[in-house]
Amino acid sequence: MREQNIIMHVISVKIPEELKKEIKELMKEEGLEEGIALRKLLTMAISEWKKERALKMLTEGKMSYLKAAEEAGMNVWDFAELLKEKKVVWVKEESIFMSPYVPLCPLYTLDLKYNILLYQFYHS
Repeated sequence: MREQNIIMHVISVKIPEELKKEIKELMKEEGLEEGIALRKLLTMAISEWKKERALKMLTEGKMSYLKAAEEAGMNVWDFAELLKEKKVVWVKEESIFMSPYVPLCPLYTLDLKYNILLYQFYHS
């Protein structure tokens, strides 16, 4: 197995005493060194930030559903669950039929559970 060379950077930041105590608690509870604990927290925070940014861009109409899921680092089904959990409505029923990309066709249906447009496959 080949070892990856990852370039690490040093970041210095001042934090309040209360936050330092919580970091120490995390370190103790999970048996982590300070650097590893901080990297874990930063990774989690950035992941959440990406999801929130993707949700915002989607609801503002600045990003497609697929692109938002990709930007959030999620597959389309997990992203649909996130939308449901956050009670995000990003598809307005009336706007679907005004879109030039969605023809008026009985093959398309709106899944209100996930607020997504589905293409139905019909077999004859």
